[in-house]
Amino acid sequence: IGLLCFAVCLLFDRYSPDTAAKVFLVLNLFVSIAIAKYVAFYPVLIDAGAYAVLLLTVYFIVAGPRLLAATFAVVAVLAREFAIAAIALGMVRDLRRRVPLAVVAGTYAPAITVYFGWRWQVAEHWSSSGGAPLGTHRVPFQAPGTASNPASDRRSVTTTPPSVSCHLIG
Repeated sequence: IGLLCFAVCLLFDRYSPDTAAKVFLVLNLFVSIAIAKYVAFYPVLIDAGAYAVLLLTVYFIVAGPRLLAATFAVVAVLAREFAIAAIALGMVRDLRRRVPLAVVAGTYAPAITVYFGWRWQVAEHWSSSGGAPLGTHRVPFQAPGTASNPASDRRSVTTTPPSVSCHLIG
């Protein structure tokens, strides 16, 4: 939580020197859902840490240096799936500031590669549908009031990996 507050203050300092507004901003963090429930769910809650990494990523995108922006971008996409928005922010900001494309690609390509590589790894090895993209496995249809014989029902499909057969019976 301290790192999150520090990151918010760093980013706020880039735009305003008003100390009272900064204090108000940090106090507002503590009424957010992620911080308010942090104490109760500490062992499993990753939101506050992910927000801190994401804010530091945005700070380094805005303030530099570019190497830290690239490093934190990779860490951010590993922390939470919505961190790809920080990458989009950095790319659009750089393109609007007319940063050379090679520099933009060198800064954000590692994070984009890690983002899609990690998503593929999760979908391939830890999905509940045996490697199929989430939401693409089929569930058999059986008309209401009809009996099912698993031995002769050709409409049954497996919803588990191919090594294990599981027939759904209605």
